[in-house]
Amino acid sequence: RATGITGTPTFNYGISNGNVGGHYLRLYTNEVRLVDNAGNNRGSYLLDATVYHKYHMTVKNSTIGNNTTAVWRVYVDGTQQITFTGAGTHEGWDGFFARHADTTATGTWRFDWIAGRNDGEFTPAQWDPVY
Repeated sequence: RATGITGTPTFNYGISNGNVGGHYLRLYTNEVRLVDNAGNNRGSYLLDATVYHKYHMTVKNSTIGNNTTAVWRVYVDGTQQITFTGAGTHEGWDGFFARHADTTATGTWRFDWIAGRNDGEFTPAQWDPVY
């Protein structure tokens, strides 16, 4: 969830990998965007982000070793809302992060559950936690 955002957030949640490049979620109080390292918008979805939502981002190459075939999907509350096909920018590290990566925007971003897998995509039924 995001509250009291001023300025433009850089990244709030992301994946970077040499096989697919990197893309990140940029969370505003009224919108979630899929962006690359340069901030290019790869797709967006309007919502009320001042309440908690379940965000799920997946990426998988259609052709092994060809990151231009990487399919990026963003699910919000179990429904696919953003899709982008293409390479992201690899930042020189492999992994994912969930935090606010910026010093200019202010506000509060909260994350409470994260899962990762390296052999394919989770379906919403696989990643949805039971409280």
